[in-house]
Amino acid sequence: MASANGIELNQVTVSFGRDRPVFADLDLTIEPGEFVAIVGASGCGKTTLMNVVAGLVPLDAGTAAVGGSPPSAGRPDIAYILARDALLPWRTVQSNVEYALGLSGVPRRERPGRAQSYLEKVGLGHAVGLLPAALSHGMRQRVALARAFAVERSIYLLDEPFSALDAQTKLVLQNHLLNLWEENRKTVVFVTHDIGEAVVLADRVIVMAANGGGIVEEVPVRIARPRSSEELQESPEFHEIYRAAWHALRRGMGA
Repeated sequence: MASANGIELNQVTVSFGRDRPVFADLDLTIEPGEFVAIVGASGCGKTTLMNVVAGLVPLDAGTAAVGGSPPSAGRPDIAYILARDALLPWRTVQSNVEYALGLSGVPRRERPGRAQSYLEKVGLGHAVGLLPAALSHGMRQRVALARAFAVERSIYLLDEPFSALDAQTKLVLQNHLLNLWEENRKTVVFVTHDIGEAVVLADRVIVMAANGGGIVEEVPVRIARPRSSEELQESPEFHEIYRAAWHALRRGMGA
């Protein structure tokens, strides 16, 4: 079984009743505090794999352990961040974060200070009184990051949270995520279509095959931390790892 805050999948098969499974006999171990990115073609099972960890998808075969116990929906030790920020439109930026803190059982007197602190960490200390409608999409995603990390979960699942952003805004959000993660180094599983994003963020890139092929390769990212997304664009080491992940992705697509 996986240790506290770790994830272990053994011979996992998920099919949703199809003739061909989404993936079969998949093995994956994620250590506590590890930042793992998952890349692959559309339909390869990236989000399904994430939902297995979140306890939202049943297994057809195999075993899974998250933090030492079987996956289950609604666990208080897991935060799930999507491409949609899901902010409450009638609440201010500050109130959105405080609301999440309240649902997590944080005492009322502690909520304003913690919300303010995390909003400042993502560069939104000036925007605490604004409603979501007044924010750009990138700013809204920064609020979503602040809200998720403010509740201090043990495991973070992020499913393409920056996919709808322009290239420059993505770099900014990547840096905010790296900074938030560096503070406590919780376990992170990050799904993306962007190989460059995966290399910037992760300790390891999991490359999945198309057509139910499961994991093609695990590419280690041995780049020193802390990292800056802008600086890495000029790094030969970054481009070498990018090429390795790209070639693995092509193999997974049968190219």
